[in-house]
Amino acid sequence: MTTTTIQHPGVLHEARRFLAATAERVRQEDDLLSYPVDRAVVNAVLGASGVLLGDRRGGERLAVASDQLRHHVQHGQADRQDAAVAHTLLAILYALDHETDSQAHRHLQDANDLIEADDTLTGGDALVLCALTGLAYALLATRDSQ
Repeated sequence: MTTTTIQHPGVLHEARRFLAATAERVRQEDDLLSYPVDRAVVNAVLGASGVLLGDRRGGERLAVASDQLRHHVQHGQADRQDAAVAHTLLAILYALDHETDSQAHRHLQDANDLIEADDTLTGGDALVLCALTGLAYALLATRDSQ
């Protein structure tokens, strides 16, 4: 895990406040995230945010969310298009930390595998996924060049 230097303590306070409120809401309202892809994405964002803020448990939370997403995809509990977008979002989250580039690449491959198996992705959905995939690769490219 990389070391985080906090540049703006006021912004850090706001980040922690929003993240704590989100985590508390997830705990209190279990039915709010009944769709497993949504739950995995929210937990992944909370985990990645924790990593960025120096919380060692953040990486664990991100890894658990990643495993949950894969589990739900394998057991047919997730729409392929939603899962492809979720995998791409997780790739972006993993790409934020250069020590987890391999997981980012793996999620991009998982998203690509889902898209190849489902040729119904068109229009706006395809553009959103394409843009997110470009962002993930851009993050990885900047990591590779440093």
